[in-house]
Amino acid sequence: IFNPEQQLATNEVGVAQARFNLIQKEDALRKQISADLDAQVRKLPLVLTDLADMPLETINFDNEQSVHLAMQNRPDLKQAVQTLDVDDLGIQTARNELLPNLALTGNYTVNGVGGVYTQNSNVFDQNGNATPVLTTVPGGISDAMSQMFGFGFTSYQLGLRLALPIRSRAASADMADAVVRKRQDALTVRTTEQGIRLDILNGITNVESSKESVKLAKIAQDYAQKALDAENKKYELGTELSQNVLLAQNALAQAESTVVTNQIALRKNLLNLWVKIGTLLDERGIVIQP
Repeated sequence: IFNPEQQLATNEVGVAQARFNLIQKEDALRKQISADLDAQVRKLPLVLTDLADMPLETINFDNEQSVHLAMQNRPDLKQAVQTLDVDDLGIQTARNELLPNLALTGNYTVNGVGGVYTQNSNVFDQNGNATPVLTTVPGGISDAMSQMFGFGFTSYQLGLRLALPIRSRAASADMADAVVRKRQDALTVRTTEQGIRLDILNGITNVESSKESVKLAKIAQDYAQKALDAENKKYELGTELSQNVLLAQNALAQAESTVVTNQIALRKNLLNLWVKIGTLLDERGIVIQP
């Protein structure tokens, strides 16, 4: 009598701890989806749409196809490839600095003169005194504007400028730096591609390992169920102790827990693989509009 009661009390403690742990996880999830500040929204229950159990035969990934899809979707690889385009522009600019440069310049200017014009016989006489004004021609801003828009005082300028980069150390150094930078970025692209391929292969391996673990855990659960049925029949016939039945029940509960744990691990590995491939949003039916 006491052994089952002790086991029941121990299991109730585990259930209580699991219940409080579930509450903490739900609060953290509400925070992540921004459903924790609204008093009406945070009272709504959380219902999981994806069950832990899922058909294993539907989970199949082709290695090369998955790697090819990741190469097309991964933003880090796209950024590395775009860096090569920038390097090409840098090489083109550095090459232009090594070539002769002929520039044609042109300038056209329109002036407007305004203000009162005074005519003197001479500005100063021999004694340094100002000479009397002979005539005064009135003028102002209107005269200046009319002369400017009337193109009365125009000037033209045309020229050629030829630059020959003879033994230009700076241009040669810029060209060498641009070439080396592109080679480094090309190695970065190659390293990124190798890293993506390795991530995808490791992700597929983890998914396949989780699938196999779920299969084996279900087999162990089936045997635990059969062992419990056998112990119950023996107990009904009076040839078995209740303690052995209790042990078989604990073994079945542990087997069921192992199945659920492996199923959750499979879900996580599957989500991680979708993230690495870059198809998580498509798999979840999420569309981002610009």
